[in-house]
Amino acid sequence: MSLHKFSKRTRLACSAQQLFDWHARPEAFMELQPPWERVEQLGSPEQLHEGQLVRIRIRVGPLALRWDSLISELSRPAGFTDVQKHGPFTYWRHRHSFVDNKTGGCTLHDQIEYGLPLGWLGELVAGQMVRQRLERMFSYRHAVMLDRFGSG
Repeated sequence: MSLHKFSKRTRLACSAQQLFDWHARPEAFMELQPPWERVEQLGSPEQLHEGQLVRIRIRVGPLALRWDSLISELSRPAGFTDVQKHGPFTYWRHRHSFVDNKTGGCTLHDQIEYGLPLGWLGELVAGQMVRQRLERMFSYRHAVMLDRFGSG
C-alpha cells in the first residue's frame, strides 16, 4: 500500500489553548465543513475527547459513504489525531497540531497520511482528484480559522 501525505499550515492570532478549545466544541466539526461538501454528522456531536468515535456520511455524486473516525490521541493544547476505522480510504491518519509561536499567536498544522483503495487503479482514477479535494477543503478550513482568529 502506497501512502500519500498532505500538509497545511496557517499562523493565527490566538494561543494554542484557544485554538484547541475552539476545535473541542461539539459543533466545530460541522462548522469546518465546506458548503460544497455534502457531509452529515451521524449521532449527537460531543465535546472532543480521546476514544471518541465520530460517524459521518459523505455524499460523492450518487454514492453515500459512511466514515467512522476514532480520536486516537488527544493532548491539550497541542492537538489531537483522528484515524479512520471505516471509510473510503485504505488508511487515514489526520494530526491536528496547535503550536504557540515565540513571537505570539500560534500555528495550526494539519498533517494527513492516507492510502487509496484499489492499488494502482485507485491511484490512476482518484489520486489527483483526492489531492485536489484535500487542497480545496483545507484551504476553506484554514480560511474559517483566519476569519475567526485573524492572522498571526
